[in-house]
Amino acid sequence: MYFFPHAAAGAVNLPATFILGVWNGTRFIGVQEARARFQWLDNESQVDLCASTPEVAAFVQELFSVYPEDDSTVWAAKFKVYQDAAAVSLTMDSFHETAPWIKSAARKQGLICYDPQNDTVQIPTQLYGATPPTPQPAHSFPHPIPSKIAVIAARIGRGEISGSSLSSAAIELIPGTTYYEPTVTKVTWGVGTFYDNSEAARDLRDQLVYQIVENIGPLRVEDAVQWTAAAVGISRIDSQTQDITRTSIARLVKNGQVEIRDGTFLCVSGQCSYPARIAHNEASSRLTASISVEEIAEVAMAAVKAEPMQTRDDLAAEVARLFGHLNPGTNDNSRISAAISGLEFDNRILVSTGHICAL
Repeated sequence: MYFFPHAAAGAVNLPATFILGVWNGTRFIGVQEARARFQWLDNESQVDLCASTPEVAAFVQELFSVYPEDDSTVWAAKFKVYQDAAAVSLTMDSFHETAPWIKSAARKQGLICYDPQNDTVQIPTQLYGATPPTPQPAHSFPHPIPSKIAVIAARIGRGEISGSSLSSAAIELIPGTTYYEPTVTKVTWGVGTFYDNSEAARDLRDQLVYQIVENIGPLRVEDAVQWTAAAVGISRIDSQTQDITRTSIARLVKNGQVEIRDGTFLCVSGQCSYPARIAHNEASSRLTASISVEEIAEVAMAAVKAEPMQTRDDLAAEVARLFGHLNPGTNDNSRISAAISGLEFDNRILVSTGHICAL
C-alpha cells in the first residue's frame, strides 16, 4: 500500500500518493520504531474523529480548515483516523507545498510524524529527554573525557575564554531544551572482549558503538571513541583502541545503520530530528566544534521561540550563552551563524527589518 524509498531499486507501479503518519507519543523514538509503528496502523481499528485523542482531532480539524475533506486536488484518499493516530494521503501534485505545512501542524499538536517516502521521523520538542532512564548501574563522565579543569585550562590557553569569565551561575532551561547530561552503561563483557578478534566480540563492539550513537548523537567520531573506551573501562586510549572503534564505526556505516554528516558527526541513519541540549553553566560547557550544526540550530530555534524579534547578533549571543560560552570565540560564532542561516534557508525563521521570528 505504501511507497518506501528503501524498496528494491527499479521498482515500478508506485502509488501516486505521498503518505504521512502521525500519532501521540510519550517518549523519543528512533526511525526504526517509527517505521514499525506506521506499518502497524493498518492493523488498528479506525474510529470517528470525535473518538480520537484531542491532539489528533485538533490536527485533522486544522488540516480540513484549510483544505476541505473533499478537496481531491490535495487529498489522494480519505483520511484514516485511529484512536491516537492518523494517516494522511496527499496527491503527488500537492505534496511539495502541503507536506511541510502538515508536519508543522503535527508538531504544533505535539504529535510524532513519520514520512515513509524519506524514512524520517519528526519528534515534537517536548518528547526530547523523555527517553526511558538509563539502566543502573551507569557509568557517566563529563564531556570531553578529560577533567573539566583540563578542558577549561586548554580553552583559556587557546584564548577561547578568559579565566575571569568563568561562572558557576546556572543556565535556566527554556522551552524545547534539555540539559546535556549523557550517560553510558558500562558493559559487562570487559576489556578482554573488546580486544578479541572473534566474530562474537566484533558484534558486541558494533552494538555498543551503535547504542552510543543512538543515545548521545550526533557526536564526533573522536568523541565516540572516548565514550566507547569509557563504557568498556579503558582508561588510556591508544592507537589500537582507536582503530578497533573506528572499524566498528566503518561497519555500521557500511551496513546503513549509522551516517557520517558534516564530515565528522555520527548519527543514526535517517535521523532528521535533533535534540537541543544546553549547558548547566559555563564550567560544564561543550566546545562548539563538538556540537553538530543541526543541534545548534535546534537550540537557536528554541531561543527564537522563547524571545521573538531578536537581532541576529543578539540571537547568536543567546545561543552561545545557552551552550555556556559567555565570551564566544570566532569558531563559536561561525558555527552558530551557520546554524541560523540554515534555519532561514529551511524557512523555519523569518528575518524582517533585522529581527528574527519563528515561522
